[in-house]
Amino acid sequence: MARPALGHDIRSLGRLIRLIATDIDGTLIPHGGKVSDRTVAALRAAEAAEIAVVLVTGRAPRSARLIAEALGVHGPAICANGALIVELPAMRVLRDVRIDGALAARLVAELRGAIPNLLFSWERGLEWGRDEAWPPTQRGIALALPGGVVGPVVPQAARGLSKLTCFLEGADPDHTADRVREVLGGRAEVSTATTPPLAEITAKGNDKREALEWLCRLKGIDRVETLAVGDGPNDLPMLLWAGRGVAMGNAHSTVLEAVAERTHPATEDGLAAVIEAATERLD
Repeated sequence: MARPALGHDIRSLGRLIRLIATDIDGTLIPHGGKVSDRTVAALRAAEAAEIAVVLVTGRAPRSARLIAEALGVHGPAICANGALIVELPAMRVLRDVRIDGALAARLVAELRGAIPNLLFSWERGLEWGRDEAWPPTQRGIALALPGGVVGPVVPQAARGLSKLTCFLEGADPDHTADRVREVLGGRAEVSTATTPPLAEITAKGNDKREALEWLCRLKGIDRVETLAVGDGPNDLPMLLWAGRGVAMGNAHSTVLEAVAERTHPATEDGLAAVIEAATERLD
């Protein structure tokens, strides 16, 4: 089978790009794999060309920091699906958009009553925690690190949450997110990644796009100077907003349907191909 071609001529915009926003799981890191040497080299070359590299992820700041350090990239990361923007490696919170405490507690109670066996984890700034039964090895949660709170979620939710994550063992991720959306009725944002049976909840009006737009304003970067790459439904708003949005070849069907440009799958260095094309004329 022939590889999917890169879409429009990304190289023609090489001199205009000032910021590259990349998702992590399924984009930077293949599901179940690791970052390739080619991708690391491409990211470092972009930074050397004075292009900001921004990790944009559903993961928590502590997880994003470990990845950024391993890659050797610097600067802010957009975490928790846009709820948190954190300067790395200092872990200085630049922005924290929270679900109101009373609403968060009410949503937890309603979800628990409507969906049997639903489990929760949460983020509040740099704090985090989970239900005792939450699988501690789930992607991006990293609750084995010191400092996590294990116990009932409602008392924590009442203090406000940056992100609330729902886990339903054995469920299809899209189905889980749809069920959660039904219960929430538009009172908060609900997104999902491509593989784990997770539904991730952030404050209404807050997602990766909104956070990226805020960060670009802070840095004085125009929308047309941004390049975004991703694979999951939670990446779609960001991909559609950016000056150039590119879907991974392994992207979720909703992303492939909505985004005109695509690159190779993560297992075939699709992100590296995009970055190399975008920066080639800067050499």
